[in-house]
Amino acid sequence: MACTAYLSCTSGAHVAAKQSTTQPNCRCWVWFRGGLGVESEWISGFYGAPSTLGGIRIERGDYVACRVADWRVLFEEPADINVGPVIPEGAEWKLVPTDPR
Repeated sequence: MACTAYLSCTSGAHVAAKQSTTQPNCRCWVWFRGGLGVESEWISGFYGAPSTLGGIRIERGDYVACRVADWRVLFEEPADINVGPVIPEGAEWKLVPTDPR
């Protein structure tokens, strides 16, 4: 599956992401759905890179590294953290396995 994610890592230039399962390439925002009094929103502080298994592998110090669907990740700051992505019908939120073995 070809990755179409682009990263804006330097000076606003768009650089095609390298495929990686072990090294995060760039800061990203991940969409989390709310629940029990918590609103759905884009959460910052993650680092991610396209995975060779498909989707985006995300990491953050206080979060277990995992692979999520491309539609859940932005590599540029969202204009409004409360406006979510278009969620595909029957979408998977978390992809398994995280890394190739």
